[in-house]
Amino acid sequence: MPTRTIRYYTQQGLLPSPTLRGRVGRYLPLSVIRSVVRHYEAGTDLDTMLVPLDMVFAPRWDASDRREFTRDELALEAGVDVSVVDAAEEMGFLFPTRQRMYTLDDVHMLEVADEWLKLGLPTSLGRLYRSSLEKISRMQVRAFDDCVVAPVTREELPADVTRDKLLDGYRDMSRVFNQLVGLLHHKLLQKAVERYAAR
Repeated sequence: MPTRTIRYYTQQGLLPSPTLRGRVGRYLPLSVIRSVVRHYEAGTDLDTMLVPLDMVFAPRWDASDRREFTRDELALEAGVDVSVVDAAEEMGFLFPTRQRMYTLDDVHMLEVADEWLKLGLPTSLGRLYRSSLEKISRMQVRAFDDCVVAPVTREELPADVTRDKLLDGYRDMSRVFNQLVGLLHHKLLQKAVERYAAR
């Protein structure tokens, strides 16, 4: 899809503005953009379709506290040294806004990063977690579109019923994905420890 088309839909308010990483703008994954545009062109009520995305993009912690922090304020709020912020950024654990501000999600991520560093875990492992989960998340969004959004929107149901089905589908998929990640990680770690102990 041409960048010009994406910019047009962003200007029309159909797509969110890109997040900035340095001087580079990052849009939603192309599969999500294509899905939104496809549903829009098919006449789907996008407010209804995008409800599950609103859940995904809502703050994870206390939604009533929408404070934003500069980099130094973030370190102060999390009670960590700026070197922890550096390491968290290097591992991809932080998610600054377009204005290079941070949220409570980032405060909690810094708490994780601080523990990570205290345990002496390598930052390369943190980067691997981040990149692997990012790929998995993109695939989950595509699966949600293919397995939930497309079938529900084909049914041509009233908006409130469509919204409820999308929310239920999102919750069900999230539950299954979370169960899988927890169980699979536990089993794989168990196998790795067994192989290590057998050496």
